Amino acid sequence: MDTGQRFSIRQSIGDALSIIDTAPVAVGPIHQIPTNQIIMNRYPVAHLSIERAIKALVQDSGGTYDRSHNLWRNFQKLKDCDAYAAEFLEAAFDDAVQFYGFKPDAKGFTPHLKSIEAYLSTAGSERAFNAMRYGELEQPLDDEIINKVFLLIHGELLRALEQLFLSRISLRTAVHRVENAVTEALVNDRWAELGYSPGSDKESEVDSYFKWLKGFPNRRAALAEAKRQNFAIGNATANSVLANAYQFLTQDNDPAVRYYLSTLDILPRQQRDYIPEVEWLGPTKFQRGVVKSPAGSPLGRIERRTDGLWNIIPLVEGSVRVQVTAESQTDARAWLADLLTHPVAVAVGGNRREQRLVGEANRLLPQTGAWVSGEDVPTKSHAWELEFWDENHGLEVGDEVVVEFLPNRLNLPMRPPKGTVLAVDHWKVSVSDRSYPI
Repeated sequence: MDTGQRFSIRQSIGDALSIIDTAPVAVGPIHQIPTNQIIMNRYPVAHLSIERAIKALVQDSGGTYDRSHNLWRNFQKLKDCDAYAAEFLEAAFDDAVQFYGFKPDAKGFTPHLKSIEAYLSTAGSERAFNAMRYGELEQPLDDEIINKVFLLIHGELLRALEQLFLSRISLRTAVHRVENAVTEALVNDRWAELGYSPGSDKESEVDSYFKWLKGFPNRRAALAEAKRQNFAIGNATANSVLANAYQFLTQDNDPAVRYYLSTLDILPRQQRDYIPEVEWLGPTKFQRGVVKSPAGSPLGRIERRTDGLWNIIPLVEGSVRVQVTAESQTDARAWLADLLTHPVAVAVGGNRREQRLVGEANRLLPQTGAWVSGEDVPTKSHAWELEFWDENHGLEVGDEVVVEFLPNRLNLPMRPPKGTVLAVDHWKVSVSDRSYPI
């Protein structure tokens, strides 16, 4: 292969990576129903670039490539004539599956991720390539082929092939690239911050920082611990270096680095005092569902990802789509309950009980209103429509009630509703309030 051909292949790989890297990096929900834009517009480009690169390696090694779009067949050709390249592709694939947390042994979902050959024969077949090219015209979005394609895996194969065309010295898989990037951020790119004068106070702080780093098996584990401690590990120099390193890494375009950073934001274990139920959706239970309050009000959605973590999408107002990640579905459900309920004290006479109201902060107290004429001035009669978490709130029609908001992380500046209980429907209570003059 001459220099021009080598440059052309490398350019093809670079173009494909620039296209697929614009896709969301987070490992998707386990039901994997992607959109045309994310999968169909990117997969054929990635497939064709992988195909060209493998065929070029086969030809460059004196072999004869298979004249088809079948990646599995051409990978077999590569194994016959360039075992070193084939073995590195296999290592890059295996590392990617492990690094991104895919579960190939999980029942009925990703068995084709057990080996590079199984993946290429399924997601890299000529049938898959042609089906994806014409998918927008003929193929439903939930087609079995689409559900077998993972752009993260295609991207890792492309990066492995790119390295084989650049140099075969110090080849790196996903975990090695991330470890290198984190090391650079924590040490090599921070020399200006880590400089000191001998004998100064900063010298001891820098020494302490490096001793702290040595206490971890790798730099990724060190940064993960620093993130858990909110970048406060003991001295000002180390805290600043760690925080700046993290911010530096957030600008990295490598999907492996972005995925690693996303795993640092997993929620800690949540409370277990009030856990909502889930209405599971789709043909496979316990993978995707709507979390609801005891009264049936939706709080948000949860989706199990292919790496076993759970995406949480709370039902909140606004144009920004909030998404959080939990380690278990129980933590995901409990977090939604904690986010979308508020502690209150309900007082009737001398009896005071602590309860929780359901709703987003600015929607805890929906109102209905009506104009009423009094003897002196007209007033607007308000009825607070409250939803309690506990059906056994103890309120009855006719009770004179005061609902006091208890302090919590929201610090809501709300006037406590007080008035007469007009209606009780299990968890939902209507309370009149005429204390608003006009």
